Amino acid sequence: MVDFYSGCMHDQSLSPNVHTMCAKLLHNITECIMSIPDKRQGRILLLSILKTYVAGFAAIGCLSAAAINDIKSGQQFSEETLYTSVDLIRTNTSENSEKIKDLRLYLRSLVTGCKNVIYALKRCNSSLALGIGPNAQAAATAAAAKDESESAMAVDQKEPASTGASAIISNKEADLAGFELELLSSLFREGLRACRLHDVDRLKSEHADAHPDEATEPAHPKRPTLSRDAQIKLIDRECKEQIEHFANLFVTLDPAVFHELFTSQFEFAFDTMIEQCSAIASVQVLVSCEPTSPAFMSIML
Repeated sequence: MVDFYSGCMHDQSLSPNVHTMCAKLLHNITECIMSIPDKRQGRILLLSILKTYVAGFAAIGCLSAAAINDIKSGQQFSEETLYTSVDLIRTNTSENSEKIKDLRLYLRSLVTGCKNVIYALKRCNSSLALGIGPNAQAAATAAAAKDESESAMAVDQKEPASTGASAIISNKEADLAGFELELLSSLFREGLRACRLHDVDRLKSEHADAHPDEATEPAHPKRPTLSRDAQIKLIDRECKEQIEHFANLFVTLDPAVFHELFTSQFEFAFDTMIEQCSAIASVQVLVSCEPTSPAFMSIML
């Protein structure tokens, strides 16, 4: 079922409504995965779901960037800038608003699904909860070795065999921890890019005001470029709430994982805040929350 719904979400010929439905179904499946006795297998399935969600964020981010580039350049919609088989955002059609609404619902479903997956990963001995240091890795290895030894007892294995199995488990745990950290980095980058979807309508309106159609409207002076403070004030509440909801995904991470993640992603976050004013809301969440504030401030300084 995970493979089927994930495949549907990767199929860009399907509508955003279908993608939203699949995202919600995967979200429901995670609750069942948490109850799987084999925690490692459950962890792998959950990471597969999270990877699918990240791909969904990336798709929305590409669509948003293409639409924003079209708006800023004043060009008509170019089919080559989006997925060739999908008409998700057309900046010159009356259906634009409805399609953007569908994508916003899809985006909200992805954020909610990621929140549930991260919680489920913690229940499956993930490094997101245990950390990434030597002690944490030893704890994860011990938990996995315990499951392995219980299986070995069922077939009457001897102790030396389980020692070799523990070494293999240790290497696999390290690989999984590295994959989780890489996946979290992708989640942060692609999630922030996807949130630019909320800028499409605002930028379209600003561009229309600054470049009126002289054939149908009288010419009038162009509006001056808005200051940074003015742009921040124009961020709509839905956009701010969406980004805050997204930023809260990282608040509950193990402190060592959080520090490792944002040490590598801080430069990206800074550049994104310069280009995308709404991204400032994500940093405000990380700075204001007690669990993440010390680590994030130390990275900033």
